[in-house]
Amino acid sequence: MPGETSEIKVHYATNRVGAFKKTITVISNAVESAKTLRIKGEVLNPNLAEK
Repeated sequence: MPGETSEIKVHYATNRVGAFKKTITVISNAVESAKTLRIKGEVLNPNLAEK
């Protein structure tokens, strides 16, 4: 509904250690139908990632 908020979960599977930047495009029926989200982070130990 208009004015409501929600959560988007993103999973980045990698076996590389180090910093990363990714772009996600969310498409909806809103007035602004496409919205680009940018995420960044750092992988410290890929062996600890969820499966």
